[in-house]
Amino acid sequence: MTGARGARVVVLALAVALASAAGAQGAPALSAGPAPSALPAPVAVEPRLAFTDGGTALVRARVGHGYGGVLPLGESAPGPVVPSPSPSGSPSPFPSGSPSPSPSATTPAPSPTGTSTALPAPTPAPTASPSPPVPDPADSQPSGAFADEVRYLAFVRHRPDVGPHHGGDVHVLVSRQGSPERVVRVTCDAARESHPVVSPETGRVAWATDAGGSWDVAVTTRSVEELGDACTQDETRRVTSGDADELWPAFVPSSDLVVYSGTRDDPAGLGDLWMQGVDAAESTATRLTQSEHAETQPSVSPLVARSGESYVLVAFSTTEFRRDGSVALLRLTGDPHGDGPFRPVPDRSRLVNPYQSDPEHWWDTTPQGSEPAFGGPTSTTWGGEGFVLASTTTSDDPAGDVAVAMVGTQGDADPAVEQQVRVVGDVGRPETHPTWTSGLSPFGEWYDAADLVAEVPAPPSVVSDVRADDGSGRRSTTPARPGCGTPDDIDVPPGDAMPSYSPAGDRLVVATRTVTCELDDGEWVGSQGWALHVVDTTDLTSVPLEYDREPTDVDVSPRWSPDGRRIVLERYRDDGEEVERGLVLVDVASGTTGPRPTRELELPEPEEWEYEVGVRDASWSPDATRLVVSRTVATSAARVAVPDSYAGTTSLWVVDVDAPATARELVARVDCGSTTCGPQEYVVRGRSPAWSPDGTRIAVASLALVRRSGDVHVVDNPGAVSVLTLQDPAAGVVTDVRAVTGFHADGTPTASRPLVAASDEPAWSPDGSVLAVTAVPAGRSHELGVWLVAPDGSGARPVADGRGLETDPVLQPWTDLVLTMTATPLTADGPTAVVARATNAGPGPVERGAVSIALPPGAAAAVPPACGLSAGVVRCPLVRLRPGESRDVALTVTGDDGATPFLAVATTTTPERVVTNNTARASTGVDGGVGVTVELDRSPVYVGGAPATATFTVRNAGTRPASDVRLAPALPAAVVASGPPECPVPADPCALGTLPGRGARVLRVTLTPGPAFVGPPAVGAVTGTVSTSSPDPDRSDDVASVDLEVRSPQLSVLPPVTRPGGVVFVAGQWFPPSVDVRLSWSQGVMGSPGPHTTDAEGRFGTALLVIADTLVAPRDLRADDTATPGGFGQVAAPVLIVPPSVAAPSFLFRK
Repeated sequence: MTGARGARVVVLALAVALASAAGAQGAPALSAGPAPSALPAPVAVEPRLAFTDGGTALVRARVGHGYGGVLPLGESAPGPVVPSPSPSGSPSPFPSGSPSPSPSATTPAPSPTGTSTALPAPTPAPTASPSPPVPDPADSQPSGAFADEVRYLAFVRHRPDVGPHHGGDVHVLVSRQGSPERVVRVTCDAARESHPVVSPETGRVAWATDAGGSWDVAVTTRSVEELGDACTQDETRRVTSGDADELWPAFVPSSDLVVYSGTRDDPAGLGDLWMQGVDAAESTATRLTQSEHAETQPSVSPLVARSGESYVLVAFSTTEFRRDGSVALLRLTGDPHGDGPFRPVPDRSRLVNPYQSDPEHWWDTTPQGSEPAFGGPTSTTWGGEGFVLASTTTSDDPAGDVAVAMVGTQGDADPAVEQQVRVVGDVGRPETHPTWTSGLSPFGEWYDAADLVAEVPAPPSVVSDVRADDGSGRRSTTPARPGCGTPDDIDVPPGDAMPSYSPAGDRLVVATRTVTCELDDGEWVGSQGWALHVVDTTDLTSVPLEYDREPTDVDVSPRWSPDGRRIVLERYRDDGEEVERGLVLVDVASGTTGPRPTRELELPEPEEWEYEVGVRDASWSPDATRLVVSRTVATSAARVAVPDSYAGTTSLWVVDVDAPATARELVARVDCGSTTCGPQEYVVRGRSPAWSPDGTRIAVASLALVRRSGDVHVVDNPGAVSVLTLQDPAAGVVTDVRAVTGFHADGTPTASRPLVAASDEPAWSPDGSVLAVTAVPAGRSHELGVWLVAPDGSGARPVADGRGLETDPVLQPWTDLVLTMTATPLTADGPTAVVARATNAGPGPVERGAVSIALPPGAAAAVPPACGLSAGVVRCPLVRLRPGESRDVALTVTGDDGATPFLAVATTTTPERVVTNNTARASTGVDGGVGVTVELDRSPVYVGGAPATATFTVRNAGTRPASDVRLAPALPAAVVASGPPECPVPADPCALGTLPGRGARVLRVTLTPGPAFVGPPAVGAVTGTVSTSSPDPDRSDDVASVDLEVRSPQLSVLPPVTRPGGVVFVAGQWFPPSVDVRLSWSQGVMGSPGPHTTDAEGRFGTALLVIADTLVAPRDLRADDTATPGGFGQVAAPVLIVPPSVAAPSFLFRK
């Protein structure tokens, strides 16, 4: 480890064993399978996203001003600056006297930038100052205002009872001289509200709200001290409307105007400054700035009235002077201020960079800055006039510090920053959203002092996770409160932070705040630290990881290797004189008993004139052989505020974990843009690198490509995320650079810049299609949340955007396990083989899983080694199956009849989005195919006679079941058919379902001859066609047919007209052969009924005497079957009987 002088740190970690899961191994066994129990059911799971989830609190700081300029006078501990809804006491935000001049002994959870501040030693004595609890409810985004007799502090109060996504409501703490303090609730709704401010002159409140969908500026209609119950009386109105976002209002003194940032009429959507009245119903907005840069977060100074003119200064954040933002000033001048309102004239405004506006106070580099807040007027360091201006800056600490500048305003000269001092700044701790709660007033003999409030993280922190696709289903760990369990126990808030998923995604390793207890002279002494714990992703329960470490080590920022064998962490160790820091490898797969061994990674020594400030932000290569890290070196101890800082020069290094001494600095080869020179090598500077899953890219925050000689920057994307393309993962050479957030190399904004103002801590999705980043929303306060964005900068959207600080994102690995299955056909010679193949289709590995195979009834299998058999299911574990790899489970099976298929399921502890391919089936049976035969019990059949029966027999010739078997009969038109219940209309296909191996189905259909017809017999085919959805190797027997002859018996009588006593000749044909036919008249007396026997062709003939029976009329000659009823139906032929003669007419009686 490397060491540096710093504040002494006493940290101890509690070492508790991690229960490791032991894999069961089954001995070979032969067992017959009963009816198998239910196989495990794979469940589709949407991968999750884990992050550090911290609260916020407000701190007070006193800022002094005197000879020598601005200086910090101390900071209070984070705590309830404003009272809770039902306070037992009302602490004042305006304390009398000075807060402690030393920083608080309470340090929050490790910072969201991947850094850790060494923790001071608590004193476990009754007089120790306990760590303050998290304000409940949480307060954020403070904004102060003050006048002679009243002070206001506006803030957003989150309601924990509503949930983590409640937008918060605007509240104002009112402290009027001579009256008790009180908190007034201004809004009561589900909308999100941001950056409330109070006019010190009118007491009215303005803020931004998304109640209308987009962000709009809203105000109260009267003073906050006159408002009623916000939940029953709406005394607010929106000043702006429309689709644009209007944010961050600031009151203009001595007027009814507000200045705000808006995206209206801004093609780039980055924001410009606007000014608008709040009283007029349809007030007109006036544009103050118009450029291609982002201009946001305005703050307006007190009014300066001089002879001839009056003016105010507008401080705001702009990207004009540096891409990650800096504080600029706009001077708004108006007419001389009298009794009337101040009316600035925008055309007379001037925009300046206050750090480079005055040659006497020229800054070499414009510092990063945002969230400016004007304080009261004062004299400057050099005796002139000016203001104090607070802001948030990341120049020395990426997490953010609060700095106070002295802005001089000398006559007509442009305002200039004469001095800037960090007043609230613990490295690694975000300190943001500063505001003034008082003006400068005498403080002691030599100074004036003012009170400032800022927002900081508040313990405890937890690790939370949400669904990675939509941010739903938030869960959180419950870290145990560390302590010794003694009456004089120290009060240390619990904390989990900095999660990292195991390669399989079923566990997380986190840094957890711990307390180690020792007995010293009969008294228990406890010291706090950070150690690694392992969290089960199913229920977020955790256990300590046992590994080699000293009790006072602070171990943070763990990263699990892609092969699951090692964890790299950042370690901070105090030996009593200095704090050593470095990267340590934990061998979690060593297999040893007791603590797991560790090994420090020693990088090459810096140059002689440099020293190492820190190595951090380790990220593994996909093959787990290398790390990319950010390494900070400095040439002067004066540049380093504390031992663990990003101050200095931070560049990316590639480290071989087995040979760290060969680590090399990452370089980029960039064409110089001229034919006279070739590609130039540039050092890659940045932080928070993240290696892509395919190893070809590295995402990095605050990228800069810098030529070694001359410090020339060819790429600069501070406060944003970029992606580097590697020529070769092992070579450490960058060939291409792409901005993901922030600005491109040519200065144009990325697609995500209108949505995200700053971003850090990139983390890749397992398939490399998206990055998770910690981001600050554009135009809003330093509200750290987790966003997803594609590597090309498109599709930026929040997934964890609550009211706390959501940092350290990491995406859960997921995979796609595919199962296939084969089986050899049954033979009479011996056993058959069944093989289930599990293939990992990626993108993540399978560390633990199983293949389960259900044996059919009666089957037996030799159980492979390491497998087990229970209730007819063979279960074989899958261990460390990498993407693209396959693993076979082979069974030797006996006793199987091939009728029931083998069923198999593959499961894994790694989340799977798709599980439809996790099951498979196979059969040892033979696909013999289906066939059909057709038989008739008689043919021909006779109209009116007995029907024929067609028998359709469908057979499965194989041993495997045939599924979805269907029989389609085709029948002659001369018959009427009726079938069984399962096939009532034989003309339609009959669904027979599944036909087991060697099975058969028989269907009998009755074919009744239809109506009589004249003519020869009708011959038609009775056909059956069978089909199946199963394999049918032989289709030659899928159709069977047989002919059916239908005869209609016929009689003929000659002559058809006769007299009584005459003789007619009767002939019959198409009758059944050799049957006796009896003749009869439909009316009249039959003289010769027969029987008349048909010949072999079904014919007969006879002469028939017509008896003179006095019945002269038409009649039918009928033929009936006398021997076997049902042989044929009655047949008839018409005959006309006429009188025998006609006599001459009689004339005897004629007259």
